[in-house]
This record gives sequence, structure tokens and C-alpha cells, in this order.
Amino acid sequence: MAAVGVLSPVRFEAIGTPDDPAQIEVRGDSALGVVGEVLDSAPRLIVRDRYDNPVPGVLVGFEVSAGGGSVAEGERRTDATGGATIGRWTLGPRSGPNTLVATIANLGARVTAVARAAAPAQIELLGSGQTGVVGAVVPRPVGVRVSDRFGNPVALVPVNFTPVNAGSVGSSAATTDTAGVATVVDWRLGTVVGSYSLAVAVDPAAARLAQTLVATAVADAPALLRLVDGDAQMDTVMSLLPRALQVRVTDRHGNPAVGTVTFQVATGGGTVSPAAVTTGPDGNAAAFWRAGPLIGTQVLQARLSQTASLIVFVASIDNPVAFLASVAAGGAFACGLTPTGEAWCWGDNRRGQLGDGTTISRAYASRVQTTLRFTRLSLGSETSCGLTSAGQAFCWGRNDLGQIGDGTGIDRRTPRPVTGGLVLQDIGSGGPVRVA
Repeated sequence: MAAVGVLSPVRFEAIGTPDDPAQIEVRGDSALGVVGEVLDSAPRLIVRDRYDNPVPGVLVGFEVSAGGGSVAEGERRTDATGGATIGRWTLGPRSGPNTLVATIANLGARVTAVARAAAPAQIELLGSGQTGVVGAVVPRPVGVRVSDRFGNPVALVPVNFTPVNAGSVGSSAATTDTAGVATVVDWRLGTVVGSYSLAVAVDPAAARLAQTLVATAVADAPALLRLVDGDAQMDTVMSLLPRALQVRVTDRHGNPAVGTVTFQVATGGGTVSPAAVTTGPDGNAAAFWRAGPLIGTQVLQARLSQTASLIVFVASIDNPVAFLASVAAGGAFACGLTPTGEAWCWGDNRRGQLGDGTTISRAYASRVQTTLRFTRLSLGSETSCGLTSAGQAFCWGRNDLGQIGDGTGIDRRTPRPVTGGLVLQDIGSGGPVRVA
């Protein structure tokens, strides 16, 4: 019987290859980057078959689908690990999500990245150019909107606000919010009417950007009445006082303000015109006071409407005196001396020949505005002269031909000394020229 032999084992070997691509794994999805810049940490795709084996050598296409960016290499092949890294993905100009689609034949995967704003590059002033009341906080919010070069708001940027020319802020430091906005806390304007500025420094440590906010301060409500002129005048009964009654309306800080002033005679029985004046922006109001028939002190009051502010004007009113010492007649006017040497004049005053500081013609005697005492008067057609006890000559009125003798050709409304230092014994009149 024949013997059966023992067979040696035989080894068969086979190399398995990946099946067709069936799935795409995205690694590094939702990476953070900066608008307009290449994504630092590029996402990587891993291509696998249905058994999870990596598939090398597969051509993967890349195309931006949202966000407006770009990718430098539209295709890449997977390496031995089945991986392909997206090459130079530049994010779009708007902050927010960017999307790229990776495709292999009929397979696709969505890759996302989040673009944040770039460095601050622009400032938009908010609330600049408004008008507020002196000493008060501006009526509308004031601040800045900080954005990058593409106009995206930049958050968490430090901003400093510094008053340039008076005024104050509640806090000089602020930080931009998610909308890129930083606002000033209580910008209070100064107490003087005019323009105010607020310097804005964005990211001051880096000295990136600077701008200036402006606002205009207007007067506060009318509060005070101030005397300008017209008090302590002297004249005769029923005369129009030579100087206008002038007052100025101001706010509580002293700025001229618009307000209504009423003028009312308190004693003496005189009249005032106009009785009420609404001021312009300069705050000035004026009225004219005609004295009443009573001799002595006469009083007129000016009041600021809707306030307790009051100005009292006082005038010393005399009788049209009986000139016992002398009386002289001019062209269409006359003058006289009291026993104490005071000069009083009345009539035509178009050239200032009455000497009361005005060119208002008078139907009543008006005191010559001087402390001088005269011993003699001499009147020309429109010029008056007086001689003192010391022999000094003073003249007033028309002077176009040098009639006054003061070295000028300017009409004078109050007495002026005749130049030359002469001591005279008498004074006389000519035509329009005075002769001493």
C-alpha cells in the first residue's frame, strides 16, 4: 500500500485598496480670521471610503460660496492620509461667517470660517455740530463709531474724550461696543456763549486715530437785567432827558440773552417810550424818558419780564430857572446864567449849541453839561461861549470854521476850552464865528 505524503502550507497575500470616496471629514471648521486677510489656520479635509479608510490621490475642488472671499488654489489632491488642506483662503470684507464648499465628484462638504473686524481705520462722529445751552449737557448723545478699512464696526477699542476749550465730561474714557460705538458721558458745555470742542483719541496707546467733536453753546434763559447807561441824569421839567435809558438782559452766567424789558415811570409824572422792548441777541434794550412836571427826584423802573430783576433810574429835575444874572440870544436859541453861574440853554440844538451833550432841540431850558461856572455868555448863530471868573473861555456848538477855538473843526456838544492859555476880560459874539 502506498504511503501518503504531508503537504506544506501555502500563504496567499492580497493588498486592499480604498473603496470609492464616500465621506468627507472637515477638521478646523469655524476657524477665526480677520476680514480681507488669509486665514491663518487653514481647515483640512479628510476623504474616506465607506469603511472609513482614507482615500489618497483624490482631486478635491474648493469654491467660495458665501462671504465674498477667495481661495488661491481651486483644487488639491489628497495625500497618503486622505487629507487635503485648503490653500490660502482669503476671507471677505465683511465681518461674520464665510463659507467654502469642497467637492469630490458627487460628494460635497461645507467649510466655515468666522471673519472678525480688522484694526481701527475710520472714525464717524456722532452728534457733532449740535447746539446746547451754556453750562448744560448737550441735548443729544455724542460719541464716535469706529470701523476698520472695510467699514466693519470694531468692538472693545479704548476711546478718550477730552474737552479742548472749557466744559467737562462725566468720564473721559470709553470703550466701543459691538456696533463700534463709544459715547461720551455728560458732555457739559462751558458757561460762555460760543463754540466748544471735544478731542477724540481712538486707541490712544497706539495713537491710531484722532478727531474733534464740536458743539455751539447759546445763552440760557433770560435771568438778569444790567444797567448800561442813562442813570443819574439832570434836566428840567417836561424835558426829554439827554441820554437814553439803556439796559442789557443776560442769562445767569452773564451772557447776553433775548428777553422782554418793560419801562415804567414810578414817580414824577413823566413818560417813557417805548414802554416795552424785546431785545435782540445782544440783549440790549433802550428807551427815552421825558421828565414830568414835578421838581426834584424822579424815578423810573426797568423790569425783566418773568423775573424779579429790576433796574431803577433816578433823575434830578429842576425848574426852568429864572435867569437873574443874564440872558443871551443866539440864532434860534437862547441861554442864561443862574446867580451861581450855571448855564442853561433852550431852542435849536442841531449843532450841539445848547451844550447838553445832545443835538436834540429843546422847548424847555436844559442844563449845559459841565461843572464850570460862568460870569458871562455870548452866543453866535449856532455857537455858544462862556467866560469864567478866572478869564478862561469855553465854547461849544458849531465848529466847521473853527468857531470854538479848540484847534479842530469838529462840532462840540459840551463846553471845550479855547486853546492858547489866554486870560480874557470879556467875550463877545460875531456872526457864525466867536470872538473873544
